[in-house]
Amino acid sequence: MNTPETVYDATEIQLKQLGEVLTDSLTLDDLASPEKVQLLLQRELVHLTEIKAFKGELAALRGANTSLIEERENLRIQLAKVGQREALSWIEIPISILSGFAINMLTSDFKNGLGWVLLLLSLLMLLFLRLPQIIAMVRKENQ
Repeated sequence: MNTPETVYDATEIQLKQLGEVLTDSLTLDDLASPEKVQLLLQRELVHLTEIKAFKGELAALRGANTSLIEERENLRIQLAKVGQREALSWIEIPISILSGFAINMLTSDFKNGLGWVLLLLSLLMLLFLRLPQIIAMVRKENQ
């Protein structure tokens, strides 16, 4: 039977040597050894590289977080506008019914004063509800 051999790459060897260095306190002999000093420097270089990469990821995540917060606020504003439009449309239903009764009264008798009053009242209520939108449209066209 063949048993799989353990293959060590350069990293494994460096980790093993670095582990030996780090288990004990460093001595002057350790610092005099160029291999051990190089291992320590490589370790620091790897850590600094990882820190730099993590800082880049953190900055990207912060940017994404900021854009998501802005998008959420924009969605809240849009939702509030939709809710306001929906409330206006529910109020417009009784106004439409009122104007329908007024038009029905006026088609049967054109001189019916109550029909004219109801029609003018429903038109004024509709104008009052839609006045902000009319003003916004006029301002938009003037620009």
